[in-house]
Amino acid sequence: MTKENQSSVRFVSGGALWFSVPLLLFIDQFIVRSSGMSWSDFLSWRYWANQVISAVFLSGLIVLLGAYLASLRKAGRIRWFWFALLINAVEVAALYSLQVNHFLSYQKPFSSFGVRFVFENPNLFLELMRENVELLQTVLRVVPSVLVFAFVLHGFAQSMRVSVAHVSAGAVSLLAALGVATFAWASSPTMQHSLLSASAAFMDLLRMPNNFYTTKIPGNRSFNELQCQKPTSGETPPSVIWVVGESLVAKRMSLYGYSRPTTDFLVLEWQQDRLVRFNNAVSIGTVTRVSLPYLFFGIQGPDSHGRIYRTPSVFDFAKAAGLHTAFIGAQELRWGNQDKIIINQNVDLYKSGTDFERSAGVSKGAEDFKVLTEGALPFLNSINKPFFLALHMDGSHYPYANHSLPRFKRFLPELSPNDDNAYDNTVVQLDAYMQELMGVVRAKHPQAWVFFSSDHGQNLTKEVRFNSGYSDNVIRNPLFILPPASQLEKLEQNSGAPVSQADLYASTLALWGCTLPQQLRQDSLSLFDTVPADRIRVVSGLMTSHFVDETVAVILPNRRKIEIDYSKGAVTMHDGRVVPLSSWNTPARRFVERFAQPDLLSRESIP
Repeated sequence: MTKENQSSVRFVSGGALWFSVPLLLFIDQFIVRSSGMSWSDFLSWRYWANQVISAVFLSGLIVLLGAYLASLRKAGRIRWFWFALLINAVEVAALYSLQVNHFLSYQKPFSSFGVRFVFENPNLFLELMRENVELLQTVLRVVPSVLVFAFVLHGFAQSMRVSVAHVSAGAVSLLAALGVATFAWASSPTMQHSLLSASAAFMDLLRMPNNFYTTKIPGNRSFNELQCQKPTSGETPPSVIWVVGESLVAKRMSLYGYSRPTTDFLVLEWQQDRLVRFNNAVSIGTVTRVSLPYLFFGIQGPDSHGRIYRTPSVFDFAKAAGLHTAFIGAQELRWGNQDKIIINQNVDLYKSGTDFERSAGVSKGAEDFKVLTEGALPFLNSINKPFFLALHMDGSHYPYANHSLPRFKRFLPELSPNDDNAYDNTVVQLDAYMQELMGVVRAKHPQAWVFFSSDHGQNLTKEVRFNSGYSDNVIRNPLFILPPASQLEKLEQNSGAPVSQADLYASTLALWGCTLPQQLRQDSLSLFDTVPADRIRVVSGLMTSHFVDETVAVILPNRRKIEIDYSKGAVTMHDGRVVPLSSWNTPARRFVERFAQPDLLSRESIP
């Protein structure tokens, strides 16, 4: 081949690639998907990051397929060339068709849960596909992309000079983009090209936490093993709402005696006997990626060997009781694999922060009132049957100044993003959030129960970084319940008892008449029963699935704490004395280690 021909080949191949990738991204965004993006999406860094990932993926895919087809043509295997081109077109069409119909039905792309469903129930999948596929819409949305792929690959096959460099570059680009799209929590399937998000849905099965496949309760099991009392004639299980705050410090709420008026509505609810406040509650963990999963499974840690995967979640019990289920959150749950732990096929409606704001992440999720007005309130206004709804807030995470709207900035000036005024304004916004939520709940669902718990607190001193450690501001949990009218008596007996965030689980199951799993009867106690005055609780940073912090805090009934550091083999007593772990053989230690495996949790045998 002459130099002139080589230049022509490079020009044709390169031009086709530069032309086809933006065109495929455009077609996918405005034709394949059932709805376009908003202007706020285009201004989001996450949107452009996902577009770059998608462009790299498409480039790698086209180069790899083009190189293979070019090699067939060069070898004179023309029949195989046309057969391979047809197979590629059919595969692309199949993945696009799957995504199109999923977008049309659910307004979101195909996920790994859908992949698991296909393999677990292929007959049911085919039946549902026959009943729900929109043939005309599928053809109109899929054909343009398939034609572009076929045209570009055919052109590549005629003009591309195959080399090791071409194949290597294509493979690296494709695998790198697919890996980032699958394993980087910042990537968002709703913002990726449909082929990339479909491919990531299959690869996403590898992102399941440790022991997921071998120990988790089967996804399509019978509910017979989850015992819930069948409602009598004319009765239904009550609807329950969990509101999970973020980084909320009890001491900064006037509901808990703070001098500033940060929670006017909640104080009024308490004064008028419409709210039960628990004054001696603690969190389960000090970080969201531990406390949030533990909460939905009713577990106090440390879970060193995957007990969480053998435990039914509150969503599983809600389904067993016959309730509609929903999780609507402001944060991005892919961080820390929380979506794989908490969300399963028993969650009928799942929306995370990126469904409301494409820039939503961890330190700043979607704005709480946006999630409330566009997610939670429409759900509450439209649902006409018993339900379980979990609302996960953006809350009071740092930087605090970014977590309250201008109309809620009661305390000024905010001299820095993390000063006291900025934090207190986030609490003012929480109070307004609860007021608006309760207005709709009482109008539409007057018999519903509303439970509130923050995932953990926050250090508010300059000396300690945010929510590290086990200070009182981090582990003392604001926990309160807004029950239906005239339902306070059984709860008020425990208002000063040593309770835990984990108790939301047993209390909710009690409302539905469900039997608490045997393995959780020390972890989660029903707040409708008398909580023992000598109860000890555990705050842990250890979860084998995705986060390991070899420290544990034992919380005594009077909120004094004993901290265990397994990495150092040391125990810090509540009075500051440090003793060797080997000499600390008490009921408190045996409670902490009752389910632990010595080789995972401790360097010594459990007594």
